[in-house]
Amino acid sequence: MSNKLRTLTAAAVLSVFLQGCSLFGDDEDVYSPLPEIQAEFTPEVEWRKSIGSGVGEYYSQTRTLLANGQLFAASRAGIVKALDPISGDAIWKQDLADQAVFNRFDDSDSALLSGGIAAGYGMVFVGSENAVLFALNDNTGEVLWQVETDGEVIASPVVDEGLVIIQTSSGSLVGFDVQTGEQRWIQSSELPALTLRGNNSPITTNGAAIYGRSDGKLAAVFLANGRLIWEVNVAKPKGANDIDRLVDVNGQAVARGTEVYTSAFNGELMAIELRSGKVLWKRAYASVKDLTVAGFELFLTDTEGRIHAIDRRNGLTLWSQNRLALRGVTAPVVSGDNIVVGDKEGYLHWLDRKTGKLVAQQLIDSDGLFSKALNADEYLYVQSRSGDLVAVKKPI
Repeated sequence: MSNKLRTLTAAAVLSVFLQGCSLFGDDEDVYSPLPEIQAEFTPEVEWRKSIGSGVGEYYSQTRTLLANGQLFAASRAGIVKALDPISGDAIWKQDLADQAVFNRFDDSDSALLSGGIAAGYGMVFVGSENAVLFALNDNTGEVLWQVETDGEVIASPVVDEGLVIIQTSSGSLVGFDVQTGEQRWIQSSELPALTLRGNNSPITTNGAAIYGRSDGKLAAVFLANGRLIWEVNVAKPKGANDIDRLVDVNGQAVARGTEVYTSAFNGELMAIELRSGKVLWKRAYASVKDLTVAGFELFLTDTEGRIHAIDRRNGLTLWSQNRLALRGVTAPVVSGDNIVVGDKEGYLHWLDRKTGKLVAQQLIDSDGLFSKALNADEYLYVQSRSGDLVAVKKPI
């Protein structure tokens, strides 16, 4: 990569993730123009519903969730809604900013929800930058319990084996009892001098929780007690200053069979054996976005905004799409024969899954898209910065 592109890439990434909450600023001009394409189909918006005031220009990992026949979404200010996934009609609404736990903050009008939504055991769970985790009844929205945590809850929780598990901004992985909110265990790690803002959601498989850390490591712990099983260096700090030494594993890993796949900022893409933590292969792809796997294909958005398809059996590149570089592209999702990503100008882009060719694009919201789309049977659900939740009809 050329020095100029490296500088622009660093500016674009760091303007989003480093200290301070504003997403866009003096570095906005590093984004590239919208590519012109020959569209093979025209995506259609089925419905559009407001989820409060959205996330504005702030960094957020809030995500829409489809579970138990309901669509769950949240706004940064504290609105949580359950909607009918076909019509978009509201089933219930809860405003967490009204909770007494936020009275200690000067900005008590905002719950600062950022941690995304998880579901299980008849409940939905959402975390806050104000270091609070909530459990709500998934049929009514009633707050069942809340617990203060040792740091911001920026990534989505995960629910498994009677636990709700979060990773906090202080470097801790914490397991809480799903029924009571009582802390069952905590696994802590030291943070480097400088880290990217945000972290990833853990994944659970075979009695273990696997999560990426700001020290450049992927770690596995036992769900039963939080004890460390193994840890692997995905990236090692190097360089003359703290920015060059950033090594955060910010994207969610993905597990398939006996292997787990992960990548890091200033690091590599790796395939790791689940049981032992042994590195099976590694390739020079750095990413801070979630990875996606379908069949033997692995898809990722790198730190420059290029999308890649990789054979997960050996790490060999199947194709790369460079025309969306420096557009603030989201993590990819698989939707039938296509790969779909959003961008900071509010466009959804469809790529042919086999070739990476851009085959369609649709402006969803000019305020921008910030998290990956949610793929369901009939629709792709996309949440915009302005607070709209949009159902996009999938091509037949």
